Amino acid sequence: MSEDGNGATVFVWIADRVPASLTDRTAQMMELGIGAVRRTLESADRVVDIR
Repeated sequence: MSEDGNGATVFVWIADRVPASLTDRTAQMMELGIGAVRRTLESADRVVDIR
């Protein structure tokens, strides 16, 4: 995470998908994970802007 210059935090999640055969499964897990992150942040009464 890093400061965006406007007082907000930027969340960056990078996944290296090796071997390529795991690409679809990794994408599914990342979607579930970002959903959990979003719910957690929203329940903390914070503004979430996903770009």
